[in-house]
Amino acid sequence: MASPNMSSAGTSASVGSAATNTTDIKAPLWDHVTILEKPRTGGGNAMWHCKYCPMQKLNSYTRVEAHLLQKGGKGIGKCPNVTYEMLSEMRKEIERCKNLVERSKSRTVSLPIAPSSSNTADCNKRNKRGPVSALEKAWALEDRKHLDALISRAIYSGGVSFNNDCGS
Repeated sequence: MASPNMSSAGTSASVGSAATNTTDIKAPLWDHVTILEKPRTGGGNAMWHCKYCPMQKLNSYTRVEAHLLQKGGKGIGKCPNVTYEMLSEMRKEIERCKNLVERSKSRTVSLPIAPSSSNTADCNKRNKRGPVSALEKAWALEDRKHLDALISRAIYSGGVSFNNDCGS
């Protein structure tokens, strides 16, 4: 597989268009190389060709990242055609994707406790602070605590949106 010559137009390609159309948010820099041969399994090394220089390698995403972000000591050469502006855009793209991945993680919210039946047989039970008062029975404080826990759970789990940006 011969690598094609890159023209000067190819070396000054803009990174901005790829920043909005990332195909893999966990590995956004794959968009800056041409994948020539994918690995047979889920992970591992892929044959790729840099879109900005003639480098063609069989390496992992970590090496692609080191090549494009010009990190030394990672076992691969730095891309000579990545400008400071392109480097800055790639770093912003990586940060944006990390934030998207973080926001998409499922959150665990503890379940609220089940309401006790304070209005039934437990009314005459003595607890640490004394017998259940008539006021507590009338206001159903245990049921209110349970309802507060349910409302809090809905808010914490993202069930209630506080954003006023209307989808923009």
